[in-house]
Amino acid sequence: ATVEDMYHKSWINTVGGLFQFGRLYMYVPWQGYNPSNNLGNQTADAPWVNDTHMPCPEGYRIPTGNEWQSLLPADQEIPGRYKAGNGETIAATLHIGEGTLITPSSGVTGTQHYVKFTSEDTGRSLIIPLAGSKGDKSSSNNPAFGKRAVLWTNERNGLPGGYAWAYWLPFEGAETAVIKKQRLQMEAFASVRCVKK
Repeated sequence: ATVEDMYHKSWINTVGGLFQFGRLYMYVPWQGYNPSNNLGNQTADAPWVNDTHMPCPEGYRIPTGNEWQSLLPADQEIPGRYKAGNGETIAATLHIGEGTLITPSSGVTGTQHYVKFTSEDTGRSLIIPLAGSKGDKSSSNNPAFGKRAVLWTNERNGLPGGYAWAYWLPFEGAETAVIKKQRLQMEAFASVRCVKK
């Protein structure tokens, strides 16, 4: 299967987990949790740079804000076409996976949306599932699947205590979205994507 086949035909098995900023342990997004903050009593790494706290495979790390900005320019509309920081023309498209979304014994529902970013120069793609997010004190097991993607950076530059930077793809049930760079509480749960060191 291709990567897109996995997201298109088996979205819930490839959507991954949600993480708190600077912490290693993953939260399974369709499960409720109690206590609501700091699963596993983890210490936090802020900024998110030490391997002991990194939820990435060996040799990988969380992207910087500048790296996300290069790939996902703030205020860019999706679907749409734009120039990435490396000069490549990117086509960003919204897709819906096959079948009915079924989560393991939780009843969480949603639409199996994902965004595909394709370089028109190389033909290579990056797929981001709209895996949702969760607030820092929510006990709900509903992460708003299919409505948004929230992706951590490894930075807190210029933010008050308790916040870090994230990139948002806030569809919220609409057919278009505008990419946002926004602060997010470090105790909240969002997705990560890893890049090579």
